[in-house]
Amino acid sequence: MVLSHTSGLPNGPPTPGAIHFEPGTRFAYSGTGFRYLYAAVQQITGQALTPLVEEYVFGPLEMTDSSFIWQGRFQANATWGHDKNGLEDREILHLESEFPEGGLVTNINDYGKFIKFFMDEYNSGNALIRSMLEPTTEARDYGVDGSMFWSLGWGIEDAGLGNRFWHTGSNGSFKSFALFDPEIRNAMILFMNAGSKLFRDCSSKLSAPLCSRTIINAPSLSPWHSGRSITKYFLLAIVNLSR
Repeated sequence: MVLSHTSGLPNGPPTPGAIHFEPGTRFAYSGTGFRYLYAAVQQITGQALTPLVEEYVFGPLEMTDSSFIWQGRFQANATWGHDKNGLEDREILHLESEFPEGGLVTNINDYGKFIKFFMDEYNSGNALIRSMLEPTTEARDYGVDGSMFWSLGWGIEDAGLGNRFWHTGSNGSFKSFALFDPEIRNAMILFMNAGSKLFRDCSSKLSAPLCSRTIINAPSLSPWHSGRSITKYFLLAIVNLSR
């Protein structure tokens, strides 16, 4: 229920005993639930989050620039957030303790490997990955435009052209958006260090081709990373496995 956001737990600082509705009856996004889930995993495995994720995710996928704890070596490539006027207003968080629901420090190259893994495993018939991407609960009704559901960790949207999986992230002036369609083996990842309006405008316009199932082709930079644009405010990657 934590992964499908049907736990009834709040979205914010944990409040002991606070359950807003009967667990399993409906959708309500809860980052707080991941703190409780992590506590359960830690109790079962006896491991902290960082070595656990390193063993099962970062290590196998060679995500060498990702961590849930700030590392000094990240400073050279770190950036500042910007307000609506384009002025620097917030430094990236230097987390000294693990923050499971929103403390991932990564870059677009590493996150591209993560998205590529999901698309590769989905298309290879990996039963676990496919089960994770199955709809579990309806999250919003779009009527004639389609419906949005939630899987075990990803939003699912179908506007008549098949499922596309997505997730956003927001931490002050730092925003992220990932969208992938394993059927056409294409994805878009957007990392931004600017305000909400610019983020909404960019994510909407940049995701339009993928939402219409137009395969995005850009000059190849590597077998998995076929498009990249760097400005003051955002970093965009197109993961294209269709060729």
